[in-house]
Amino acid sequence: MENIQKIGEELSAMRQDMIAASERIYIVNAGRMNHGKSSLLNSILGRKAFRVADIRETRVNQEEPYKDDVFLVDTPGLDADATDDGEAFSVYKKANFIIFVHNPKIGEFHRSELQNIGRMAKAVGEDYFWRHFAFVLTFQEEFEEEELSVIGQSMKAAIKEEFQADEVPLFIVSNVRYERSQQESDSRKKQAFLEKSGIPQLREFLQEHLAVWRDENLALQKARFEKCKAKAIDRLAKERDEITGVLRQNRVDFQEKTAAIERAFQQACSNIIDYKTQLENEEATVAQLGEEARQLQEQWKQEREDWG
Repeated sequence: MENIQKIGEELSAMRQDMIAASERIYIVNAGRMNHGKSSLLNSILGRKAFRVADIRETRVNQEEPYKDDVFLVDTPGLDADATDDGEAFSVYKKANFIIFVHNPKIGEFHRSELQNIGRMAKAVGEDYFWRHFAFVLTFQEEFEEEELSVIGQSMKAAIKEEFQADEVPLFIVSNVRYERSQQESDSRKKQAFLEKSGIPQLREFLQEHLAVWRDENLALQKARFEKCKAKAIDRLAKERDEITGVLRQNRVDFQEKTAAIERAFQQACSNIIDYKTQLENEEATVAQLGEEARQLQEQWKQEREDWG
């Protein structure tokens, strides 16, 4: 059985968290490890705020301010560790927009990626999720444009077939080219690398949608809290039913034990009466035998006197 106080405390914490979330816009990345998630957020930010490495670097959600009330959140890679997955999903639930990052060097979607997208949609709420989701192909610089287009369209088709979702925004980017644009001193080359990186197009998309996300944010957080509250109520109802069941069983057990004690008491009383009757009978027998012995003794004395 769960701790009732703990359920209440968790719900209160969620309420405070969602009140805070209603005043912020969270743009969250998602995807497997080493697919370029952290690098993408650094490119959007225009600075290296998130750590990038070939090893498993991000193990907890990390957020950085983007502009005004907008924050970018870097999440652990999915499927690397169950704890990492739990950490990532905890922030998906309050996200205003989720960018799913995929490395086309491994081909199209892995089955586990589609499964994780399905889990995200369920956690966030499917109607909201598909209106606030996009996926990004990274490592653009290593492919021909036509090849990336084929991969992207195939992945879009996979999402539509798997989830019957409407058209999902797709962005193809190169974090390498974006970094080159930041390092380039020649203004023409700088602009060329920037445009080829695909980052300006993604930034423009985000900027265009910020006003809408702000307008719907309070209602969104209220709806999410109501969903959490409903789950808490279900947990409390389950807890109540379990406690009621235990009490009912305890009552039945008590009644059964009381009846058993009563039966044992009655049997003991009956045994005592039987023992008393038996004892009385045995005492009468002893008295009778004693009288017979006395009479035989008297008879023996008399016979001795007669013989003497």
